[in-house]
Amino acid sequence: MGYGTESTLWQSDAFSQPIKDLISKYYELSDSPQADAGEILASKLFSSNACVKSPQGSFAGSADIAASRENAWKVVESRKHTIDRAFFGSQGGSPEIVIIGSLFMTFRNGKSLDSPFATHIKLDAASASTSQPLISYMEVYTS
Repeated sequence: MGYGTESTLWQSDAFSQPIKDLISKYYELSDSPQADAGEILASKLFSSNACVKSPQGSFAGSADIAASRENAWKVVESRKHTIDRAFFGSQGGSPEIVIIGSLFMTFRNGKSLDSPFATHIKLDAASASTSQPLISYMEVYTS
């Protein structure tokens, strides 16, 4: 199994291995302090016109998505997403996914946070059934 998905309950047979790999790779890069994580997210996991909405702001297009990770590690020491459940559906031909999980973070000041989250993902319709599906929309909800 992939990063953060070792014990995920995939609530549909519609989750192909490439879609599971996409989800795993997204959270692996999100939890990585590597300098080029944003660029990899934007160029390999999202469509060129994708939109991301998160507690950190809204980002549209590859350049914005790549830049969205620039300050992600200023106060964060480590992060680990765990995906508990993933649900699959289709609205007007575009596959949609809802993820429920938890995020554990430690901060540079020594404090930590364990928080539930949910993510709504729309896959790019043209790539959804290929070996390299792309995300066209993502919205993250946290408590």
